[in-house]
Amino acid sequence: MWDCISGITWEQLSYIATALGIPFAVGQYTFSKRREAREREEKVFNTTNEMYLRYMDICLQNIDLDIFDIKDQNPGKLSQEQRKREIICFTILFSVFEHAFLTYAHSSEKSRMRQWEGCERYIETFCRRENFVEAWRKSGHQVDGAFDREFEKYIELKIKEASAKS
Repeated sequence: MWDCISGITWEQLSYIATALGIPFAVGQYTFSKRREAREREEKVFNTTNEMYLRYMDICLQNIDLDIFDIKDQNPGKLSQEQRKREIICFTILFSVFEHAFLTYAHSSEKSRMRQWEGCERYIETFCRRENFVEAWRKSGHQVDGAFDREFEKYIELKIKEASAKS
């Protein structure tokens, strides 16, 4: 009785288990890898988003400066201290942009490419602003190696393109 269950031998049962088990294991492995990739993608997005939200908080704390993404219509004349704070704030924004550039710009994944398109439009908006360009000129290149070389070339290109459109 133990040698045969309804005409099926243990050997045949092992073949059936293998035939069903291997595709199931491959499916589980694939599902697990996709879930891990999604979790990594979410972590990257959340990190970039948190950096941006911190910058928005800086904008709120420095409302007297023209550093928010909506340019002031009639920005006032800044004191020397305010100009320095503006440069510091924009340097923080440069770091946010650099993180986005290194994370998204050369990605082949569709979700990252979509993120980069939005970031790029945002960067281009800032590159048309005199105070942003001035801050970049003063702090972006001051310290050798402060930013990734490819990122520096990218920002320089965007500034050049923005000035050509003006």
